[in-house]
Amino acid sequence: MPQQRTLPASIVCDNGPEVTSKATFFWARERKVTLAFIQPGKPTQNAFIESFNDKFRDGCLNQHWFLSLTDARHEIDQWRAHYNHVSPHSSLGYMPPIAYAQRCAQRNSFSHCEWTKNRGKVIRTCICPTKPTPYNPHSSTPLTIVIP
Repeated sequence: MPQQRTLPASIVCDNGPEVTSKATFFWARERKVTLAFIQPGKPTQNAFIESFNDKFRDGCLNQHWFLSLTDARHEIDQWRAHYNHVSPHSSLGYMPPIAYAQRCAQRNSFSHCEWTKNRGKVIRTCICPTKPTPYNPHSSTPLTIVIP
C-alpha cells in the first residue's frame, strides 16, 4: 500500500482474526498507524467497508476459482478497474468513482486537499464531498482520491 499512496493515520476494523493478530499489531505499530476497532457484534459501526466487502465478495471472490496467487491478483485487478472506472455508485450520483473524481477536479470542488511526498513522488490527495446515503442521510461520506 505505501508504494501507491501514503499510509492512513488510522484503520477502522472489526475484531476478526485477520486484524487482531500480532503481525497486524506490529505492522501498524512500526508504521505509526492506529488500529481502531469497532465494538464486537456492531458491523454497522463500519458500514461502508461492510458494504464494500459484500460487493467484493459477490462481484469477485464468489465468481472465480483462483488457480494461483498470480491469477488471484489478475482477477482482483480486473474487478478493481471495473469497480472504479465502470460501475456506477449510487452515493456518487450513479457515476463511477474515477468519473466523479474527474468532475470534482474540473469543478475544483474538493472540500480538502493536501500535498504529500511518497517514495520521492509528490502527490495531491483530495476529498470530494459525496451525496448523503440511505444509511446516513444527514451527512456525506468523502471520497478520497489521489491525483498524480
